[in-house]
Amino acid sequence: MRRLPRPAWVSLAVFVASAFFLGLATGDGPHAPAQPPPAKPPDDPSLRNTQPGEPLSAQQALAGMTTLDGFQVDLVAAEPMVVQPIALTFDDQGRMWVAECLSYAERPTNYDRDQRDRIVILHDDDRDGKADRRQVVWDQAQKLTSVAVGFGGVWATCAPHLLFLPDHDGDGVLDGPPEIVLDGFNDGAVRHNIVNGLKFGPDGWLYGRHGIQAFSEVGVPGTPRDQRIPLSRCIWRIHPIDRRFEVVCEGTTNPWGHDWDDHGHLFFINTVIGHLWHAIPGAHFKRMYGEDIHPFIYELIDQHADHYHWDTSQTWSDSRNTSGIHGQLGGGHAHVGMMIYLGDAWPEEYRGELFTLNFHGRRINQEHLERRGCGFVARHRPDFLFAADPWFRGIDLTSTPDGSVVMLDWSDTGECHEDDGVHRTSGRIYRISHRDFASRSRPAFNLRDEPDARLLERLAEPNDWFGRAARRLLQERAHAGTLDPRTIPALRALLADHPEERMRLRALWCLHSINALTTERLHAALNDSGEHLRSWAVRLLAERGAAEHPEIGAALLERARRDASGLVRLELASALQRLSPDLRFELGAALMERSEDRDDHNQPLMVWYGMEPVVSAAPGKGVELIKRGAFPKVARLIARRLAADLDQPDFGQAVARLIALAASQPIETRAAVLEGMAQALRGRRRAPVPEGWETHRDALAQSGDNALNNHARELDLLFGSGRALADLRAVALDETAPSEARRDALRSLIDADYPEKYQDLFKLATDLATAGLAARGLAAFDHPEVAERILKRFHVFRPEDRPMAIDALVSRPSWAMTLLEAIAQGRVPRADLNAGHARLILSHNQPELKAKLAEVWGELRETPADKAEAIARYRALLTPESLQTADLKRGRTLYTQTCGACHKLFGEGGAIGPELTGADRQTLDYWLANLIDPSAVVPAGYVMSVVLMNDGRVLNGIIASRSGSVVVLQTASERIHLDAEDVEEIQPTGQSLMPEGQLTALSDEEARDLIGYLMSSGPN
Repeated sequence: MRRLPRPAWVSLAVFVASAFFLGLATGDGPHAPAQPPPAKPPDDPSLRNTQPGEPLSAQQALAGMTTLDGFQVDLVAAEPMVVQPIALTFDDQGRMWVAECLSYAERPTNYDRDQRDRIVILHDDDRDGKADRRQVVWDQAQKLTSVAVGFGGVWATCAPHLLFLPDHDGDGVLDGPPEIVLDGFNDGAVRHNIVNGLKFGPDGWLYGRHGIQAFSEVGVPGTPRDQRIPLSRCIWRIHPIDRRFEVVCEGTTNPWGHDWDDHGHLFFINTVIGHLWHAIPGAHFKRMYGEDIHPFIYELIDQHADHYHWDTSQTWSDSRNTSGIHGQLGGGHAHVGMMIYLGDAWPEEYRGELFTLNFHGRRINQEHLERRGCGFVARHRPDFLFAADPWFRGIDLTSTPDGSVVMLDWSDTGECHEDDGVHRTSGRIYRISHRDFASRSRPAFNLRDEPDARLLERLAEPNDWFGRAARRLLQERAHAGTLDPRTIPALRALLADHPEERMRLRALWCLHSINALTTERLHAALNDSGEHLRSWAVRLLAERGAAEHPEIGAALLERARRDASGLVRLELASALQRLSPDLRFELGAALMERSEDRDDHNQPLMVWYGMEPVVSAAPGKGVELIKRGAFPKVARLIARRLAADLDQPDFGQAVARLIALAASQPIETRAAVLEGMAQALRGRRRAPVPEGWETHRDALAQSGDNALNNHARELDLLFGSGRALADLRAVALDETAPSEARRDALRSLIDADYPEKYQDLFKLATDLATAGLAARGLAAFDHPEVAERILKRFHVFRPEDRPMAIDALVSRPSWAMTLLEAIAQGRVPRADLNAGHARLILSHNQPELKAKLAEVWGELRETPADKAEAIARYRALLTPESLQTADLKRGRTLYTQTCGACHKLFGEGGAIGPELTGADRQTLDYWLANLIDPSAVVPAGYVMSVVLMNDGRVLNGIIASRSGSVVVLQTASERIHLDAEDVEEIQPTGQSLMPEGQLTALSDEEARDLIGYLMSSGPN
């Protein structure tokens, strides 16, 4: 294997490395306890298994594993030596520290407060590669998800806290009680999206992760709420010395694995919506659901892989299959744990490759990172390892000091949702090595005892585990004031003179973390020959605020205009968010001069994230950016931001200038401006006419582009143009026009305000092509004949229009009673009224409506006892024998009626809610819990609100976004833009958008058919 050359200034001393064969501590190491604990932990009666089954033996599970040629898997530890391992790390002696999470429980329990989690050290006394004994460091943790060792102790994520447990001499015996470093991490609703993932980064900060299910408000203890940092679905970091805390990037679903490549670029793994992401500081990534916390971000960056590990044309909940198309693509949607291999005990071809555990596929996926444009793209490589054990639940991967890789196996059935119980007395740790390096042994070491000169040598080790540990120790010594005076000059020489960028980077990181990197040296690094070092120089200059120096600012502008590296330009875009408004404006404009980046995966949106605050604070700056040549995507977002506050004088003036400017611009810019304005104002019934609109309107819309003309017509209508109104009415009322064109015109008319609107909608409510939309529009008119008009033609409505008609009818109490009477008379099928409609009827709070609903449809079970009784009844009804007789064809029809409007299954259905959850679809209790009690755990993005309208209507849905003038409401059937002036009150309910009582309206046979279809392998 090719070894990386050492720097010229480093002695060619013989490599002094690990004492252990497996990354485990040796009994004769410097801190071996005088009286070791028993070889195996005693039986712990407090560990309660609620999963009744038992796993294969560890040896049986091991025998079922297969790897790529040349690799082998060995068992390090298994129950009872280790149980429920959720994370691990290594200390400066190479000892393995394991986090055991025993408090995680079934979903109704969430976390079991009677259980305690543990941090343990596993020792390999005879150095045979197997754990011989365990040392319990701390056994009073709860909700423990990760550990990191450094700076005189152990760091642990135990929501709601980030804890520091002092252990100054590193003997594994705590020197005092835990210190709460941060608090405010959500520890209730967040469930399996809980805070996790502690790892020290190359910049000397401690990094962590957080999932999507709930928001946290984080700060040091005692921080007032208005000074806390709100976060969810993100990568975050804290400085271990001065305790500064910040969010690095936001988005995705549930990141549960991250690592840095050889040049210090951070990547993380995710589940469901895309698996691999480049953690660009300041980025806002696509998320599974919900809106970004920042209202004017508007658009989000997608994943950085060119593929998925499952067939996205099918439901992701079905992607857990290890065979078929999902198996061919990588095994499924769920990914846990991630490592970029930078060791020295695998063949060279694997160095820099990214590995992640595919949870449902029971395998390790391999990805190859390539530079592309302003960033990276990941390509799929052959899957690396397969586990046949049905209980295999791989949860983490990490490189070890001996160059092999250690893999944690949670060892249980089910998954993060845990509807079938928890098996707390199982768990395994495996080692993956290559046969060509298996015979190599290394002596004992303790990096804490090594002088600085030896740690500097460690920076060059081909196994980067040593370099990472060495950098952290040098940072600790600098903070303690014990750094050798020769260390900083040696690092500066390395940064200035070493021929390899890899080594210059390591010197840069060390100097930065020990506060010995001057602004002058960073300024010089902007001209380094390596794109990675130049990008790091940009980042660190921005973080320090040094970019505001005129000379540095000018150098950054020069880099923006001249640097050939898209990676450097991406770092400049990322840095915008840390700069003063004036420098930010100039640098953003300079970056958008680079036409090669206009359609890049990252760059336009990263520029926008940096420029949005400038545009919001000084609207005229947005117009100037477009004048100077903004990327088309950025131009559209600028126009959207300006038009969003059109009513405010400074924004109105900016929009007037923008219209005048755009009229003389190429069609691409005109289209971007009109589209952005239309997006901002959609949902408003009327908006002030910008100065110059009538003058420049024809020039703006001069094009054969239908989309551009539609946007211009939409704005015309909003601004009160009679010509646009006449055109739209003509199209909507023309029975010979294409149906979709008529519906597009009608959507615009519904949002407009004109005298003939009621008559138009009343007529269109009997037209097959427009009936559903017209019914929705008629809901705004409190006329008694509306309900009967809709019901009279209900039988000819298209199936996809019927939910909108029902939505309209249940929005007013008098119409709801008319609807229920029609159901009683058989004029409307009972099944067309779903549980969501029933819930909205109840929200009118009228006893006669509640009684009528119970009479003709059924009762919603609202108390916990009612729900438990219903679950027990259906569990007894829906036996395996009963489900075998299910009519799957009818089940598919029922799915379309009850679930398909919001959820996608087998490639069919809507995208309002998540594609049907990642839980095992073969588990009956999962479906019963979700269908009968969906509000037991409500993710933040799915909390329903009741919206009271000024016209007397009552609407239910999720508040998708809210600005000063428009409220976007996501109902179970559509997304509605509401003029904020029409909204009387918004009342959050705390309930899920998914209504309770989905089975209430179904007969027992229909319930059997629906559940049978949901648990089936598909419509075929």
